[in-house]
Amino acid sequence: MKFNWGMGITLFYSLFMMTMIYMVYQSTQVNRNLVAENYYEKDLQYQSHLDRLSNSARLKTDLAIFQNKEGNYLRFVFPKELTSINGDILFYRPSDNSKDFNQAIELDEAHEFRIPTSALLKGAWKIKINWEGDETLFYKEASIQI
Repeated sequence: MKFNWGMGITLFYSLFMMTMIYMVYQSTQVNRNLVAENYYEKDLQYQSHLDRLSNSARLKTDLAIFQNKEGNYLRFVFPKELTSINGDILFYRPSDNSKDFNQAIELDEAHEFRIPTSALLKGAWKIKINWEGDETLFYKEASIQI
């Protein structure tokens, strides 16, 4: 069998087609974790998010987040100027969205909320806090390393 230009073109197109089929197959096997499943609805509500941020910027004292030296709990210190505070904290794991969870805010007498870090895997976390105080909505976001 003699190798001529017709055989070369056929071989080239065959290899090209097999490569394309393999690439399409590989692209269907990739896990595409979205930041949020309902991202379109969240985009429509972005103005309320901006309002929460501006409300947070007007506070006299900002919400403070501390991790103790031993690293066994996180402490959230809420502004004492607000009397009634309720809301939730989203713990967002950028590397794996199946580890994300919400925690309701339960303040003690010192206007603080503590959560043990034993519930958190080691690594990077984003904390997104949505809370309401004195009928005003607030938001704060922070990154921590456990």
